[in-house]
Amino acid sequence: MIENFGLEKIANRRVQGFSGGERRRIALALSFAGNPKLVVLDEPTSGLDAKAQKEFQIIAKDYVKNGGSLILTSHYWQEIEFIADNIIMIDKGTTVLRGAISDIKSAVNINNISFQAEKVNKFTKQNFQLIDGKWTISTNNSDKIIKQLIDSKQDFNNLTIEPQSLEEAIIIYRQKQEAN
Repeated sequence: MIENFGLEKIANRRVQGFSGGERRRIALALSFAGNPKLVVLDEPTSGLDAKAQKEFQIIAKDYVKNGGSLILTSHYWQEIEFIADNIIMIDKGTTVLRGAISDIKSAVNINNISFQAEKVNKFTKQNFQLIDGKWTISTNNSDKIIKQLIDSKQDFNNLTIEPQSLEEAIIIYRQKQEAN
């Protein structure tokens, strides 16, 4: 646990005077000590630097992969998506979403297409938004949009097609639920 949580430099020191991040890493290490069957964590990466957050995510993912169960509360969608297979979303004490992350993302079935271009044509201006220097669109029919982009003779580079993030998928999924 000392090595996994990067505590080698402080292992022989007294806890008094530790930083908040050091205290958090110690608490996380203690949570996994003895290889328990179940670990319950509330906002485990709050107060950790980016490197420690990523290290925790890898440890948590491995723990679950090796048969451990983890109940995690977090507002960090990327963390949830990396670690968890299933989620339960609770709003004001009521379960509003429950299921496998893969099922939630599949139900939404939306990809983000983006590219860079020096000049844009009418099709691009009408259908894409310029976000952070890239022309971007969200669609449930990537093939059709790419074909239209090529047919419109739009020059482009650095084309990417990525599935929506968990956060984006949940927003769309919840909107669909509320509409029904």
